[in-house]
Amino acid sequence: MKKLILIFLILAIIVGLGGCYSFTLKRITETNYGSLNITSEPTGADVYINGEYKGQTPLYIGGVVTGLEKGEYTILFEKEGYESIEKSIIVDEEKEYSVHSSLPYTVSGKVTFQDVGVEGVVIFFGDDLESVVTDSDGYWSKSGLQGERIVTAKKEEWLFNPVEYKVDSANDSVNLVGLKTYENAKILDAEDIKDLDSVSENGSILTFKKSAPIMREITEDNILLIGVTPETPYGLLCKVTNVELQNNKYIVETESASLNDLIEEGTLEVTGRLLPRVLFKQTLF
Repeated sequence: MKKLILIFLILAIIVGLGGCYSFTLKRITETNYGSLNITSEPTGADVYINGEYKGQTPLYIGGVVTGLEKGEYTILFEKEGYESIEKSIIVDEEKEYSVHSSLPYTVSGKVTFQDVGVEGVVIFFGDDLESVVTDSDGYWSKSGLQGERIVTAKKEEWLFNPVEYKVDSANDSVNLVGLKTYENAKILDAEDIKDLDSVSENGSILTFKKSAPIMREITEDNILLIGVTPETPYGLLCKVTNVELQNNKYIVETESASLNDLIEEGTLEVTGRLLPRVLFKQTLF
């Protein structure tokens, strides 16, 4: 609805003895304005509306002076380290509009073993995103990431240090170092852990669901590595001594194992106080 704004324009024409004043009354019709609440993840993105710089997120645009007239607008988000995003909006009512953008970014890195690139390593970024594979020189890259992501790597008979790498902006140095494990080593990932029902207090007895796919692979003399989980708060590295099916559950009996039983070749560097939780959570799992 159009507003009527009354503006009194006072013109003093003659000021002097017996001064005379003239007044003009003018009525101006103003156009409706819409307001914009512009946000982004992360904050601090530069905002351009139809090519004109308006400020950084979070940003509010509204009112007669700074608001938007009816029409279509292109909003550009830019921030160093992130890919630019454009969004369009049509302002056709006198109300507040909200525009939000999660800025995508690109990460890349290299997987090496003794300073040589490792080919065929699968790099993961979460269950909802497609993985990538390292090339013949060990390099990989992933675009279109949004928000915080956990980068992990996987290859049969390999471990990688660090096991997980958190990213939330562009980074071209997400580098991982490979460690070769023995053929009898089994590294249980998140999918495998879902089928782990319980762990005895000393970690010597593991109970798996009968339907657990991993149980088609676990046999006596396997070395098992399990990361930090609710069932294994300090991680678990053990050797399988016996596997039995009891009451529709697999009972896996184990004994203690060492890193020498797990790692065939490679260099593991840890700086600081080495505790079980630090070792498994930050270095191995």
